[in-house]
Amino acid sequence: MSRVLVTGSAGFLGRAVVRALEVDGREVVGIDTATGGDVTDQRAFNEALARCRPHAVVHVAAVLTPACAGDPV
Repeated sequence: MSRVLVTGSAGFLGRAVVRALEVDGREVVGIDTATGGDVTDQRAFNEALARCRPHAVVHVAAVLTPACAGDPV
């Protein structure tokens, strides 16, 4: 089984990616600011990579701005 790291895993797109990967039988490790992860912190992200040792990374994390949160469309 392959292990996939998904950044932004708690977001709209990230949740869909995680579900699809799990249905496909992949082991998914998620990182998201909602779960205490921060892909903008290079040291912390590198540590997460070292711990997780993924076969692949799907990067769907995004920076949420107040304007986007108030009017996402």
